[in-house]
Amino acid sequence: MMRIKRISFVGVLLVIGFITRGQDVRAYLDSTTFFIGDQTRIHVHLNIADPADKVDFITSGIENDDKFELVAQSPLYKSEESSEVQYKREFLVAFFDTGAYYIPSMDVVINNAGNRDTVMTQSIPIIVKPIAVDSLLAPIKPIIEEPIFLSDYYWLFAVVGGVLLFLGIIIYLMRKAQKKKQDEIILPPKTPFQVANENLQILEKERLIAKNQIKEHYARLSIILRTYLEAGFGFPAAESTTNEIGYSLMSIGFNEHDKSNIIERLQTIDMIKYAKMRPDAQEVDGSTESMRMLIRRIHDWSTKYQNEEE
Repeated sequence: MMRIKRISFVGVLLVIGFITRGQDVRAYLDSTTFFIGDQTRIHVHLNIADPADKVDFITSGIENDDKFELVAQSPLYKSEESSEVQYKREFLVAFFDTGAYYIPSMDVVINNAGNRDTVMTQSIPIIVKPIAVDSLLAPIKPIIEEPIFLSDYYWLFAVVGGVLLFLGIIIYLMRKAQKKKQDEIILPPKTPFQVANENLQILEKERLIAKNQIKEHYARLSIILRTYLEAGFGFPAAESTTNEIGYSLMSIGFNEHDKSNIIERLQTIDMIKYAKMRPDAQEVDGSTESMRMLIRRIHDWSTKYQNEEE
């Protein structure tokens, strides 16, 4: 061990030579002490008197050693000086095992004019040290927290806003449906008198008289009156003849005056419908209002009659 340490302190360059028949091969390292995981270059120089046809560097000894790995090798360089020819090649190795061991020798094969000569470099002693934990790990620094900006969370606001909007729409539609249902329940059904007045208003808006559709206008008046009588007094006025309506009104208890007005109005409408009579312009213009007043008198009589019976 002391001998290996002495070698590492002698110098940076270690030269090993082998000389035979004018051939000189040297291998050296830049250092002989390394840490595990380090890489270094093995420099191999071959000096010969005459140029060779071919020079081969055999690296099987290095490649088969499991303590380090051959990473790469350089091209073969050739230079000629006055007295000799020099061949150079470098080998990059990495160390993966600690301890004191040798880089094995390397064979250099010289081929010239059919002759084959082999020279060997000498093995090189090295020391590979483990890496101290303290020298590798620095003190753990506190985490630097990134400041929070609202702009970084725009997507979250968009999602929350969308969910709230969706819930708002659902609640609005549910309340609207509930209110509509309540309105439908609370509102009482329309009376026959209300329905008759609404139908007369619709007839006025259709302006059949202005379109010279006189028969159609009077036919609609007849339907409105008959529908009112059927719904208000419970007999099939819509399907009955005018005379049958008169008998029904007498059985209900209508006085002769009101019954005569209703029958007279229905007979007049029948004559106009079947072209047996042509009303004057004043009669036509006041026909809707006249029907409204007749239905009003019937409604008032019916209300008074029911109150007297109670």
